[in-house]
Amino acid sequence: MARGIAAPQAKACGYNELRRTAVDRWRCGKQTVKMVVMSMQLRCENGHEWAAAGDTVADCPQCGAAQLDDYPDELPPPPKPLPASTAIPHATPPAPGELPPVPGYEVLRELGRGGMGVVYLARDRRLQRHAALKMILTGAQSGPEERARFRTEAETVARLQHPNIVQIFEVGEWNGQPYFALEYLDGGNLAKQLGQPFSPAAAVPLAETLARAVQYAHDQGVIHRDLKPGNILLQKDEGGRMKDEKNCSSFILHPSSFVPKITDFGLAKRLDTQSGSTQSGSILGTPCYRAPEQASGRVKQIGPAADVYALGAILYELLTGRPPFLGESSMETVLHVIQDEPAPPRLLNSHVPLDLETICLKCLRKEPANRYESAGAMADDLRRFAEGRPILARPVGALERGWRMARRNRTASGMAAALLLTLIAGIVVATYFAVQSAGRAEKNLEMKHIAERRLYL
Repeated sequence: MARGIAAPQAKACGYNELRRTAVDRWRCGKQTVKMVVMSMQLRCENGHEWAAAGDTVADCPQCGAAQLDDYPDELPPPPKPLPASTAIPHATPPAPGELPPVPGYEVLRELGRGGMGVVYLARDRRLQRHAALKMILTGAQSGPEERARFRTEAETVARLQHPNIVQIFEVGEWNGQPYFALEYLDGGNLAKQLGQPFSPAAAVPLAETLARAVQYAHDQGVIHRDLKPGNILLQKDEGGRMKDEKNCSSFILHPSSFVPKITDFGLAKRLDTQSGSTQSGSILGTPCYRAPEQASGRVKQIGPAADVYALGAILYELLTGRPPFLGESSMETVLHVIQDEPAPPRLLNSHVPLDLETICLKCLRKEPANRYESAGAMADDLRRFAEGRPILARPVGALERGWRMARRNRTASGMAAALLLTLIAGIVVATYFAVQSAGRAEKNLEMKHIAERRLYL
């Protein structure tokens, strides 16, 4: 066998070079051996080194000793993987129940996880306060788009300083995973309090508070685009009261027992930048609370009016105990949102005042231009209702309801219109012939009278 690579030199070449050398030797035979030998430094057992000359393999020119080692007869085994102890901790996202050891925080438990993020309850060791740590669900494996969206959410929350919007404390990174610390609220979210109708006395102040917070966000150039009860957190008051015990007829949330705060700006759009998911055809938000322009993927039409629709959907659920549209699947719900009109709240809860129903249904109009011009305008009308003053919104008339129904059901309305036209044409034709027949009968009668007079003359 040809001789050429000394043991230390072979070790320095590495596994991949040895593999390439062996494969080339297998393919090209002696010619490959010649090329390798010509390019290598040789070494004898006495430590003398010399360069290979030509295509011959010589012994040590100084002592005559043979050079060390041959080519390996077989490929060396592949390198062993690194031990688990040397791997980067949490290179993959923590599994449910696994708590990440973020420096500076004592992570206590997982609060929840969604499609993109996971939130933990943690105690800030430096400031001795609780915080909600939010991380990307995919952890260090997240891509540039996810990280950009996560960073945009942190920047968006940081610019919104409002008592009814969850505040951000810190932004950081741990083991390649970005995170930010948010204000922690111990009252859960509004979704956990729903299921039965709220009284108007509880629903109206809550809806007005949320509408004014949303108007503040809009004034700062931020559209939430995912308002829903699950994204409204509740802060308990000192007594921790979460229910009104004065009204035993239905489940009531007392306005003075909590402070509602809007959270999760992961889908938010900033009007002063191109941030946010704006690809044409994207469907943003939660099906039950999406505006029709969101449900149909008309992203360019999504503006502040989409948040007004979501506020109306939340008010609807507060008053009736259920969302305005709810199908057996997400797709069925989306179709209802696009095509159907919501049932009037008074049909589901007879205790809802007519003016409050009018405010709610105005928010849920299909066309953005027909809703309140702003969340602030909605809040003002709710304040008028609470103070017993006339509201500005007006109920939809019978003629407009018919026109909207015809627009949504073009086939049925076309058939009905054709039938109506046929009926009208039939009536016109029948009337024409009836008039003609009556004229002939009258003329015949007159001729008969003339004939009788002539007979008796």
